[in-house]
Amino acid sequence: YALVRVMRVRRVLEVGGLNGYSARNFLAALGDETDAAVYTVDLNPVKSQAPNHHVITKDCALVTAAELHGKPLELIFFDAHVVDAQLALLDRVSARDIDATI
Repeated sequence: YALVRVMRVRRVLEVGGLNGYSARNFLAALGDETDAAVYTVDLNPVKSQAPNHHVITKDCALVTAAELHGKPLELIFFDAHVVDAQLALLDRVSARDIDATI
């Protein structure tokens, strides 16, 4: 919560959603900011916590820029237990396949 508030983060990708606890914290930190969004990617369905909470049910290594609405991410929160898929996503961000200002 504090990191999002202090850094004025507006676009968060959360890898691993479980029951939505982290997403709720990120959303609370975003407040009523326009164009703010939280994206949760998980292999299992995760309940959306708000209109600006977008759930992507798939392997995080396969997430596309289009699923992130083509806008740059400002924070990626890796919270899954599958290391290889998360590293593949990080490689794609590093290669600029997915835009991030991190």
